[in-house]
Amino acid sequence: MKSITIIDDSHMDVALISSWLISDNYYHISNQFNSGVDAINQIQEITSDYCIIDVRMPILNGFDTCTLLLEKEYKGKIVIVSHAYSKDYLFCSQKAGSHAYCRKAKETILTTLGKLVEYDNCFNCSDHEIWENNTHEKNLHEKDNDKRMFLLNPVQKKILLYSAKGYTAAEIGIKMSFKKHTIDQYRYDMLQQLGFKNITQAVAWALANHIINHSEIVTQQ
Repeated sequence: MKSITIIDDSHMDVALISSWLISDNYYHISNQFNSGVDAINQIQEITSDYCIIDVRMPILNGFDTCTLLLEKEYKGKIVIVSHAYSKDYLFCSQKAGSHAYCRKAKETILTTLGKLVEYDNCFNCSDHEIWENNTHEKNLHEKDNDKRMFLLNPVQKKILLYSAKGYTAAEIGIKMSFKKHTIDQYRYDMLQQLGFKNITQAVAWALANHIINHSEIVTQQ
């Protein structure tokens, strides 16, 4: 029986993938993490044969998580998954050093894991043709987008940008013609809305999802 680690920020998807694998009677779930950060912080616990990683996760995406796992000498094989097939994701998965990339679907995950028993890697472009033929699945690419990025209003985005530049709440208030306590309240509400503990996590997430561009941080305004 092969052991599996699942890294995915969606609790629902973790439960779904677990049920697919357990039903096959050949795999068991040894670890589950809801962020790449948590997985890296507990790398010593990850000794599974395979690691399945979701592409789109806040703060640390699937590709970066894969790269860090390998740098920290994870010995198993890594499969990066996404709801809809993407050639860009396939190339990024290869660049990150993963052993496979496939759609987040029962048949493709089980098939990919099966091939990795015999081969060192599995990057099957025919999966793209299958996905293209299933037109009802084409909207699945939207599931790979972090819906929280659409919740931010212009004021919150501006606060994130100034925070990324290193300004304090008082300094941001001056720049935006708000009082400090107003900026503090905006920050608090935003963190509650996004589900982060502090502004540093929110800024890292905003950068990862291109809400803030690196060029904006160094651009004088």
